[in-house]
Formats: sequence, C-alpha cells, structure tokens
Amino acid sequence: MLVLLKAAPTHKKLDTVMSQLEPQLKAVADQPGGAGVLYLVMAYALAVGDTCVADLQPLAERLGPRGKEALMTGADRLRAEGRVEGRVEGEAKVLIRQLTRKFGIPSAEVADTVRSASIAQLELWTDRILTATTLDEVFAP
Repeated sequence: MLVLLKAAPTHKKLDTVMSQLEPQLKAVADQPGGAGVLYLVMAYALAVGDTCVADLQPLAERLGPRGKEALMTGADRLRAEGRVEGRVEGEAKVLIRQLTRKFGIPSAEVADTVRSASIAQLELWTDRILTATTLDEVFAP
C-alpha cells in the first residue's frame, strides 16, 4: 500500500494505480481484518487527488463484497466529514459577520479563535452574541 503513498503526489487519479495493485488488494480483502485495510485504502484514494467513487467502483466490484463495502464506507465517511466541516465553516462565517456588525471588525486573533472552534462552541457563542455587550461576554468560559 506504500505504492499509493508514493504515487499520490504525481497521479491525480489513483484508480489506475489501484487497478495495477488489484491482486494485492484482493489478497488483503481475503485476510482477517482485510475489510478495514481496504476501507483505509479506498478512503485515502478518495481523499487525495481527483479520484471519485465512480472511478473506484469497477475495482471495488472486482474485489467483491468487502471491496464494495470498503468503498461505500469510505465515501460515506468523507461525505459526513465534509458536511461537518461545511457546517463549522458556515457557523464561523455567521458569527464573524455578527461580531463585525455588533462590535466592529474583529481582530485576527478573534477571527482565528472563531475559525478553529468546535461546532458546539460556535453555537454557544452565536447564542451569546444576542445579549452580550462586550466581546468578553461572548467568549466567556
């Protein structure tokens, strides 16, 4: 699987590299715990470069049920992570806009704090801004 790490920087589409590794991937799939390894390989291929689910589908089909399951699990996880990241980015953008309207343009430090916060923290701060009269009240522990 180290071949994928080596190939990733120069190959935008890892499905071609993975197809060349089909015998090795099939051997992995047939081993105990192989589904987990296949999942990591599929998720990696989807996360880097321009490889998409449709590109990997033929290979997953040839690898059998474990290959198909690994591909779908990897794709589902990446979609879920993307939704969470998008939600965090959206909440942060709204809070920065609210802070700007209420207190003026926030400092780079405040903006960085907001952008690196968890969704739970952003929701708390977004609620607090409604009644806060200072930035300290918004960001109080």
